[in-house]
Amino acid sequence: MRIGMRLLLALSGVMFLTRHLDWYSLSYLQRKAMPPV
Repeated sequence: MRIGMRLLLALSGVMFLTRHLDWYSLSYLQRKAMPPV
């Protein structure tokens, strides 16, 4: 049970989540701004 490994895993997971959330919100905003085709 290594705390360092757990911390690293948690950090990478959070960064991954935030990155994808940013991408999703950005694409959602763009889709909302663009008129429906």
